[in-house]
Amino acid sequence: MVWRKNSPFAPDVREFVPSPSQVKDSQLNELLKKNPTPFELLQYFLDKDMMDEIVNESTRYSETIIANHPNSLKNFKAFQKDEFWAFLGLNLLMGVINKPSVTSYWSTNLILTTPVFNKTMSRPGGGRSPRFFSNVVNKLIYARLA
Repeated sequence: MVWRKNSPFAPDVREFVPSPSQVKDSQLNELLKKNPTPFELLQYFLDKDMMDEIVNESTRYSETIIANHPNSLKNFKAFQKDEFWAFLGLNLLMGVINKPSVTSYWSTNLILTTPVFNKTMSRPGGGRSPRFFSNVVNKLIYARLA
């Protein structure tokens, strides 16, 4: 096509068919109109399917590690989905409250105590291990973005 001064232009108009991502964007816009809580927004992005996948894959990954190192994790118990939400919330809170180590978040020492951690869940390591999540979550998020 050659552009010329004063020549009529008629664009090729096609029917608009929204892509799946545009449909999801419209769902997000509807959610935003309802003034959602931060947790509702997080649940929008980490939906039920994603949470099921995270918990299932974390459990599968932990079973693989335990099979290779049976003595090191003999008390391990996999997280359930509701426990993972609590764990995720506490991890986000760790970004706001700085402590010298992960275990110090569960300290009962009067100088270090942050009661919400002990009230929400027992300290990881007592049969629960958060280390299986980072590997799995990273893989799942990158797979969904691809």
